[in-house]
Amino acid sequence: MAAFAVALTGLVAFGLGCAAQVMVTVSGQPAFLLASEKAMGARPRSAAASTTTEVSVYRDDADTYAQLRRYEVYIDGKRVGLLRRGELVNSPVTVGSHAVQVRNSWRSSGEVLVEVGAGER
Repeated sequence: MAAFAVALTGLVAFGLGCAAQVMVTVSGQPAFLLASEKAMGARPRSAAASTTTEVSVYRDDADTYAQLRRYEVYIDGKRVGLLRRGELVNSPVTVGSHAVQVRNSWRSSGEVLVEVGAGER
């Protein structure tokens, strides 16, 4: 009986993984995983331009590396959002120089220094 439960659990997990991959292929992102990203401040590409001083990080739709994983966006060492393919994270910052880095659980980009002026993105 226990072996049956383990096999059934594995089959369900496999089915959910297949469904997520189909969603990624069709729409570019798995729709059932987006609620937590919205809570983190991720905005769709079509979001209206803001007049505040902020740093924007965009993950290209064509990015096929770690398709189902979110990238964590850090500004000055503080996590400010999560990115899936085709998403944009905007983070308000102070005027001046800021270190931007993107990470996932096993890799990270180098820190990129950006200079942001008043009212710039």
